Amino acid sequence: MAVMIEAGADDGGDRDRNPFHLAGVRAREEMQTIDRLSDSMRLASFRDYLEVAVQSMSTPVPEVLAMVGSNLASALHSLRPSQAWPSLAGRDRKPIPLMQWRIPMFGGRGRRPRGQQSDAYALPYRIGDAIVSDGALADWVQVAVSGPSLEVIMRGESFELSTVAGRARVLLKVQMPATALSTCVGRRLDSLVAHPLFVDRDYVVTGVEHVDGSTAIEFDVGQVSVSTR
Repeated sequence: MAVMIEAGADDGGDRDRNPFHLAGVRAREEMQTIDRLSDSMRLASFRDYLEVAVQSMSTPVPEVLAMVGSNLASALHSLRPSQAWPSLAGRDRKPIPLMQWRIPMFGGRGRRPRGQQSDAYALPYRIGDAIVSDGALADWVQVAVSGPSLEVIMRGESFELSTVAGRARVLLKVQMPATALSTCVGRRLDSLVAHPLFVDRDYVVTGVEHVDGSTAIEFDVGQVSVSTR
């Protein structure tokens, strides 16, 4: 028995010089290098695409970024490709399948408004995103690339703002009386929602409805070039 144990013993020095062991070590090191190079090349390709393809953003994006101590250049640099990259790169916006990703509302599940064939807030063809603020010191803020446009989602204590291609939606945690919903359409947003982003802005409410215990207010914000500072 003693001889068998001695013969099967794994001597560290012999193992380190064993070609079989050394080949395994080299293969793992090479694969780590290949993975790092692949990740680096993938990110470089993604950024080259963004520079050419992403030419616009919804108007509130720069101001939302400034509110959490960021800016456009920093946000663009922080973007990372999503699982849809590059399969959805260069695709235009078309009617969105029901199972397409939707912006969660206060951490819950979004849904398609009644009667709509597509949901503008599903961020169609979303190929990249980044969390700009984690909500520890300011509102939670995320930027995302949807088609050729840069968008933003901002979540605070009482409401959530999301933009898509010059349109926007505010979700209020409170549910407005049903009788008041119809009177909101056509009014200025800052007469309904008090927030620095909306003060003295010509944002006019285009739609209001109850969504999962909250109130969804839709309005147009327009778009600007991503080169605008």
